[in-house]
Amino acid sequence: MPRSTTAEDQLTFSELFAYGRTVQFSDLPELLWADTGIRMGRVDQYQAFGKLRNGVVHFALPARDHWRDDIIRFLFEVMEPLTQQFWNESIATHSGLWDEVMLDGHLV
Repeated sequence: MPRSTTAEDQLTFSELFAYGRTVQFSDLPELLWADTGIRMGRVDQYQAFGKLRNGVVHFALPARDHWRDDIIRFLFEVMEPLTQQFWNESIATHSGLWDEVMLDGHLV
């Protein structure tokens, strides 16, 4: 993150662009805790999903058939509790925005 010494007042996009950097997916649970005091549940599942995501993005879909189930479990077992905690919302409410199949009753 940019330092307070690089910005005159509030952090702006310009400072973020000039001085910011990306962080590793695997570091996010610890950064979440350090920045907010919130401890992410199911960190092992989060890390396993990160490995799946990395493999898919950089190589290919895995040969095993249940990777789709891993994605749904990640969304509802890892991300849903955080979404509830931060915004008192459910990702299911908005699932039609990111996957039309969900509108067909897949989540039921």
